[in-house]
Amino acid sequence: MLRFFAPLLFAILFARVGVGEDSIDLSAYRPFGIGESLDYHVRYGVIPAGKARIAIEDTASVRGQLCYHAVSQARSAKSFDVIFKVRDLAETWFDYDSLYTHRFHKKLREGKYRDEKSVEYLYEKEIAQLTDDGVLKGEYPIPVWVQDALSALFWVRMLPFAEDTVLVIPTHDINKTYNLQVVIGKKEKVTTPAGEFECFKVEPRLESGGIFKKDKGARIWIWFTADDRRLPVLMWSKVFFGHVTAELEKYTPGQL
Repeated sequence: MLRFFAPLLFAILFARVGVGEDSIDLSAYRPFGIGESLDYHVRYGVIPAGKARIAIEDTASVRGQLCYHAVSQARSAKSFDVIFKVRDLAETWFDYDSLYTHRFHKKLREGKYRDEKSVEYLYEKEIAQLTDDGVLKGEYPIPVWVQDALSALFWVRMLPFAEDTVLVIPTHDINKTYNLQVVIGKKEKVTTPAGEFECFKVEPRLESGGIFKKDKGARIWIWFTADDRRLPVLMWSKVFFGHVTAELEKYTPGQL
């Protein structure tokens, strides 16, 4: 069953978009930096449900590689806790220079549901090493370079967007690698508490696996700003029990 907050915060986190590294100038302008944060107001239908946040907190070293350390959090409002309490955390450590991922960790607390997993990406062996609730569960083959569910948000913001185009991207999530279709739609004007923006409307479509595997009716749209920042300002997810919306409330730029 699709978890409650997966369609909203993880809508973006599972929008794992990337293209070959040689098609992007990684030395060029980057639309994000240390200290960047995006804060969202979350609604279930018309009901205020909580807050979500995505931020690059600092840098850290992973196996000798300098990495960005980015964090996402989702938290239900106190008034909504009695209906469905959410305390979700995801973290990524992705390479400062090449942007591929070195480590991913998630800790989900949604109602009675509990899940904690960590993945180490060992490129010298071309494997992802999975730990589930502190127990080593297995090793899985990965491409030479790969994104995790959260680092991909920053990777996609490096890409050039064009209306009516589709990207097909191999990506890895926890214990599998699969293809993701990213459909870039028309430009639209959207209004959020943070202001009005011209955006590309984007729909991620999974060919197999992932968060749509058991919920065929689930769909997700993400509105990225059409400027150089490529900010994800609005997320809308339709699932079997209704729809969930996350709207940008506040944006703090990072050190570029």
